[in-house]
Amino acid sequence: MPYFQTLECPVRWGILAGVAVALTLGPAIITIGSRFGLFEPERAMRIRFWRRIGTTIARWPGPILTASLALGP
Repeated sequence: MPYFQTLECPVRWGILAGVAVALTLGPAIITIGSRFGLFEPERAMRIRFWRRIGTTIARWPGPILTASLALGP
């Protein structure tokens, strides 16, 4: 269809502009937002809880796997 040939150049420049904006504006917003603390977690993480779970799985992988397979679908 001939009208696709006439739209080739504007669409190409539009896509290139969109990619350029996405590659430059995204990291800039993240950098500026992190300086003001906009992306900080709202609550403290429970690190001790997850560390205890990881230690338990590392020490007794067989019984944990058996229990998880028995409880799963």
